Amino acid sequence: MRDREFGMVMGCGMGGGMTEIIDDEVFARAPIDADGAEDLLRRLRTLHRLPGFLTSDQIRRAPDFAAGFSALAATAPWPVFTLEVNPRKVGENSVAAVDGLLIIER
Repeated sequence: MRDREFGMVMGCGMGGGMTEIIDDEVFARAPIDADGAEDLLRRLRTLHRLPGFLTSDQIRRAPDFAAGFSALAATAPWPVFTLEVNPRKVGENSVAAVDGLLIIER
């Protein structure tokens, strides 16, 4: 999202009810590169509590997607907006955005 006070910010969570129920979200200034995205994702408590939730291949793939999404969002022309991809499916060989939402504020 691009916030009036903080500028470009990227948030990540496990998605779905888990994110809201256990309040497991992390944020960083954007755009972010793949190394920064991996650090961001590894801060999620869910991955520490459920180490088998994602395979090592999935954990390597997710930061590349997050970095690319962050770079795309950084090119958005709106002064204040939220661009969300949820859910994102991380498979053994690919990452796919299943649904998205764009909110443009005036």
